Amino acid sequence: MPQVRPLAVIVPARVRAVRTLVATIRNAVRLVRAADRRRFDLVVAAQLASAVLLAAQVLLGRAAFAAVLSADRGAADLGQVLAPLAGLAITTAAAGFLTQVLLLQHRVLGARAGMLVDAQILDVAGAVELERYDDPAFFDQLQRVQANAVPRPTIVTHGLMGFLSGAAGVVGLVCVLAALHPALVPLLLATGLPLLLVLRRGGAAEFAFGVSQSPTVRLRDQLRSVLTGRNEAKEVRAYNLVESLRAEHDRAYVRHLRDLADLVATRQRQSALTSLITTVVTILTLVLLVLLLLDDRISLAAAGAAAIAVRFLASRLESTFGALGTLYESALFLTDLAEFTRLAPPPRAVRPAAPPGFGTLEAEELRFTYPGATAPALDGVGLRIRRGEVIGLVGENGSGKSTLAMLLAGLLRPDSGRIRWDGTELSAFDPTSVRARIAVVFQDFVRYPLSAADNIALGYRTDRTDVVRSARAALAHDVIERLPDGYDTVLSSEYAGGTDLSDGQWQRIALARAFHRAAPFVVLDEPANALDPQAEHELFESARALAVGRTALVISHRLSNVRFADRIVVLDGGKIVEQGTHDELLAAGGHYAAMFLLQAEGYVTERHAGRHRLAEA
Repeated sequence: MPQVRPLAVIVPARVRAVRTLVATIRNAVRLVRAADRRRFDLVVAAQLASAVLLAAQVLLGRAAFAAVLSADRGAADLGQVLAPLAGLAITTAAAGFLTQVLLLQHRVLGARAGMLVDAQILDVAGAVELERYDDPAFFDQLQRVQANAVPRPTIVTHGLMGFLSGAAGVVGLVCVLAALHPALVPLLLATGLPLLLVLRRGGAAEFAFGVSQSPTVRLRDQLRSVLTGRNEAKEVRAYNLVESLRAEHDRAYVRHLRDLADLVATRQRQSALTSLITTVVTILTLVLLVLLLLDDRISLAAAGAAAIAVRFLASRLESTFGALGTLYESALFLTDLAEFTRLAPPPRAVRPAAPPGFGTLEAEELRFTYPGATAPALDGVGLRIRRGEVIGLVGENGSGKSTLAMLLAGLLRPDSGRIRWDGTELSAFDPTSVRARIAVVFQDFVRYPLSAADNIALGYRTDRTDVVRSARAALAHDVIERLPDGYDTVLSSEYAGGTDLSDGQWQRIALARAFHRAAPFVVLDEPANALDPQAEHELFESARALAVGRTALVISHRLSNVRFADRIVVLDGGKIVEQGTHDELLAAGGHYAAMFLLQAEGYVTERHAGRHRLAEA
């Protein structure tokens, strides 16, 4: 029995390419229509009307030409000439009006489609696992869809307008030419396939360029952000970095421009080829028209109208396939967007909400490795925390403190191991409800350009009394009261009427945001690294009060700040090496004792040096 060849072998490659082209464009058009169906349908109707008007203009031109020729022989009066001319003027004016309508509707439709794409990107960015933000490939794709996919709906809309107008015009003109003489049609239509293939290659080259440029463009944009950022301005000037950073920025820009020049040269060659194809076919068609006229197989009036129609049709064919190429190019970037949206976790079965509190939090054999890292950040960590406990988490930089905190807070998923609330795995609960039960203050907390009240109550809208109570607990109330508009002051000097805060003042705002959430589990990651000693002491007293009936995990490099903790956990190399009270760990003489004595020695040395300087004075 002969072996049956797969369909992919039987179907010619070019046919498959055309099918892929059509499917890709169809998906892009669906996206634009989903943005505003009524406006999309209006644009399509206007394009069809424009095509009808174009065909009418050719036919009216033929009628006017024929009337003029017959008038020269005295067979028609002035009215027979003016009637088609008047119709030609009316259709021309109507076509101009429709063009203006289309331009305005296209602008709104493109903006709505852009908003839809932007919403898709933001949905994915807010839904992907936190680990994605440590993956360079994710950032390359994110940069690509932001730079290319967001403006593409506007380009798709413009290309769609051009394609619909051109295609409808082509159909109308083909009908006119077929009525004048059918032999004029096939040669012009034969230009379609080579134009389609050339433009498809151009779109593919544009997309490949966008993909290859993602790392370069991302580096260039990040360097520009550093050079123009307000927060970075101090250090950039203090270290005289403007010149060196500009050099790095310019090198990235030059690499991009060099590759862009290569792309443009390729596209120019392709454009010249399409123009050559159209020109050659147009000339051949006009030669055929002359031969038909000389052979008396077409009248002079019909030949004149046909010449106009041939020129119009050649132009419309080129613009139609040019618009099709634009659609294909844009569709490739929107396909990239579709792949990006698939990064979002798939919908899972409805899970129960996390309980309002827990008696015990248990972590068993937690292991976690960041993307691209060769060594695990955590390796076999186990921990049991009871409600109301204040746990101090200490260790050298890179020991895994913040990673453990994010795992316990449900922000990262362990590669292996389990986290349980009262015996139930954390993954069994709805993740949104889990995060609602946890308040976290990170070292690099976000400074929102909103009012002081909104910075505290963000995501948890309550009355001003609760906001003030949270601010007082975080020692932020007095700071806010001194602002120009109090709690209504925008915390950013980049906006009119706004003001900025010191690092320590910002830290109090971030703490107030954590205090504002009625969370059974509070994580404070270096909560006082920008506070003065008195404020730092008051803050940790507040943190202990905050933990009554709740659980608090406090990370600090200053061991004196965790002395009050019910239990101190010491991490080293991603493993828990010690845990106990402050006194127990000092007595054990291990890692904690060594770190504490080292810090204490520094304070004592500084204290004695200060006394010596005072004595000399």
